[in-house]
Amino acid sequence: MQKKNQRKRVRKLYCLSDSTLFLRGFIIGVICFTLTLQAQNGAISQWYGANGKKSDFSKVLKTCQEADIVLFGELHNNVVAHWYQLQVFRGLYTQYPGKVKLGMEMLETHQQAAVDSFLGGLLTTETFLKSQNFWPNHKTDYHPLLEDAQKKSIPVIATNVPRKYARIVIKMGMQALDTLSAKEKRLFTPLPYPVDTTLNCYRNLLSMGHGTQASGYQFASAQALKDATMAHFILQNFNEGEKFLHLNGAYHSDYFESIVWYLKKAKPNLKIVVLSTNETEGLSAPNAEERKKGNFILVTDPDAPKSY
Repeated sequence: MQKKNQRKRVRKLYCLSDSTLFLRGFIIGVICFTLTLQAQNGAISQWYGANGKKSDFSKVLKTCQEADIVLFGELHNNVVAHWYQLQVFRGLYTQYPGKVKLGMEMLETHQQAAVDSFLGGLLTTETFLKSQNFWPNHKTDYHPLLEDAQKKSIPVIATNVPRKYARIVIKMGMQALDTLSAKEKRLFTPLPYPVDTTLNCYRNLLSMGHGTQASGYQFASAQALKDATMAHFILQNFNEGEKFLHLNGAYHSDYFESIVWYLKKAKPNLKIVVLSTNETEGLSAPNAEERKKGNFILVTDPDAPKSY
């Protein structure tokens, strides 16, 4: 009962985080402290390996440090996953100073100039946050990583396709992108891009579109545009000997499909580590199918704090 009440108090505090930047920083500190204490006794989260056995974070981090590219698949409102993303990021740049880059699905390619201006100190935090249409939980869940990146002079790459181009594909198909200007085409993966509908991540979308003017293949192609674009900008900014951490929704990397498929198609020898996130009552081990999602699975308590 005491642990449950503690979670409720943390969640209540977290919902107030939009009031001021100072309060946001304070709340993040409270949450990080709470998660650190609770993670020690397994009350709020547990890491599992692909074999279904429990793992500790030190092993997860060591595996990430040995990879070329780490894809951290999150549940977007899962505060525990966001806290661990920050720890992975810090673990990478501490071990490999000057050789780490960060990429985010949550930042679209047309926002790169603003990101660079913030990292270079040309925009204050307040101006930066007001300058773009960021995700609603950007300030609490993603901006702390940008602040770390700014302090450590670490490049941050906006990897996701601007959503308007994905909407074009849904409505008119991939071929509609051919009519765009050369400037616009630089914001997403080169055309034409392959869409492998034998992959579950796209085959599952083929049934969408019923009752609309869009076909299931157009939905799959729009999803593939996101994945292919994220892979394209990861590779465009990755150099041998570096470490690249990419944050994305779990669907974009689960089962080593989606982004991973495009990365491996371009560079088969890349050493890629995939982390995925599940919410499970009792922090029970992933089943045989869920274990295939990644090298490690972060299981969190469904009652843990949420961003929204």
